[in-house]
Amino acid sequence: MFKLKLRTWQLTVSLLVISAGTVFLHWQTLPPEIPLWISRPWGIDQLSGKYGIFWIPGLILAFQIVGMIFAKLLKSDIFLVSIILVTVGVSQIVCTLAFIRIIMMIT
Repeated sequence: MFKLKLRTWQLTVSLLVISAGTVFLHWQTLPPEIPLWISRPWGIDQLSGKYGIFWIPGLILAFQIVGMIFAKLLKSDIFLVSIILVTVGVSQIVCTLAFIRIIMMIT
């Protein structure tokens, strides 16, 4: 169980480094408004400010913190904790891929 928690933290740190590196690499070329809310109808509803791009790495970190809280609360059920931690990892990967897609779409 400790190994899975450690792997989840390693994944989180890696994805945050990738996200931060992508932002800092493209920061000068980012427009003032970013189409962050892709699920909304096309137009002004999709746009967020330039600093809104940091919502996604924040969400990745929030997934990790909530997952670790649930893992600590449910430590007696190893199978459920494993499912939660794997779900957190998959959610973080999906968020990172969406983040990179947004950056690549606008630069």
